[in-house]
Amino acid sequence: MNEFPKPIRVLIDQPALPHYRLAVFRELAAREGIELTVRYGKEPGLDNVDPDGFTGQYAETKYYSVRGKKLCTRSPDLVEIAGSKAYDCIIFSWASRNISLVPALRKARKANTATVLWGHGFSKNESPWSFWLRNRIGKRGDALLLYSKSTADQLGSHGIDTQKLFTATNCMDLSSVAEEKKRWLNNPGALMDFKKSVNIGEEDPVLLFVSRVSRENGIDRLLLSLSALVNQYPAITLVIIGNVPAAERHRLDKISGELNIDSHIRWMGPIYDESELAPWFLSSTIFCYPKNIGLSLHHAMAYGLPVLTSDDSRIQNPEFEAIQHDVNAVTYCETDLHSMTKELTRLIEDRERRARIGTEAERTMLEEITVPRMVDGFVAAIYYAMNQRRVATKRKIEQESGPI
Repeated sequence: MNEFPKPIRVLIDQPALPHYRLAVFRELAAREGIELTVRYGKEPGLDNVDPDGFTGQYAETKYYSVRGKKLCTRSPDLVEIAGSKAYDCIIFSWASRNISLVPALRKARKANTATVLWGHGFSKNESPWSFWLRNRIGKRGDALLLYSKSTADQLGSHGIDTQKLFTATNCMDLSSVAEEKKRWLNNPGALMDFKKSVNIGEEDPVLLFVSRVSRENGIDRLLLSLSALVNQYPAITLVIIGNVPAAERHRLDKISGELNIDSHIRWMGPIYDESELAPWFLSSTIFCYPKNIGLSLHHAMAYGLPVLTSDDSRIQNPEFEAIQHDVNAVTYCETDLHSMTKELTRLIEDRERRARIGTEAERTMLEEITVPRMVDGFVAAIYYAMNQRRVATKRKIEQESGPI
């Protein structure tokens, strides 16, 4: 049999091309033997960036909704591409709501194109039907690429061939974080000036939340904890950085007004420039993300800022797997209404504990959760899928003409 084509023509199909994916795709495109194209659409609420370091193809995605709730999507030309033999391996977004996915997988199989399904492999709002459908589709791929090992282990226990399961731990390019952290810490006077400019005292406790604000993130619970802390820490401040839908802002404003804590909250709106985000991270005491934490976890850990979030993995994103309680982050008990307040108090009071956890958090991001390691998972899945197609081709030839 012939060896794999060099380079392997790889297509990654994605619903969008957000900024945090650029480093991953650049790294994959730079790997020897890989010729990468990223096909991407426009996902509502997520801004696209221009391809950089790899070939990009914009493709329209159709969204179908009922009463504002997304029901399904369709990628009109994906099926044709899958059967065109233009690529040796296609990495599909493992989205069971995409009605083009199964026909595209069939076409790719007929064209003897290797297939990888990349996705979470689970849903926080799982139903028996969605679980069955996702796994049914998953069995059609030559390889499955997941964000976490725990999800891979779970799928293996539900009948998915463990040999085809690969992990690419989700991460983001944190080089700008390292640069900004170094720049600010090498100029402590500038950081002190920043704190003065935003009326934060040197010893004032600061709770930080950086992300898009949604009901799923549990900010209302954080507001309840803040109201319990203001008597003990009159100078405490909660800083919220991120886009806030008008309805959610109205709801949270009503809660904070009833709790009489408006003066302790800073609504900063969205900030994307790392040089503007850095002083907030470096001036904060704790990064508190009540639930549904994702890549924001990595962002805060890279700054060496202690993170507090729920201990219930079922309401978290795959990035939660990086957390080791009281080692590189802290979790509160989801079923205890007072647990968040207790853990926040403990962290505020114990400077040495915060420093220890922050140091280990930064080490985790520098050494364990990196873009090259994530891309290693992609490469392993690609080569496994390619080998599966080669084996299938050999088997077909033997069936038609006898053993080679």
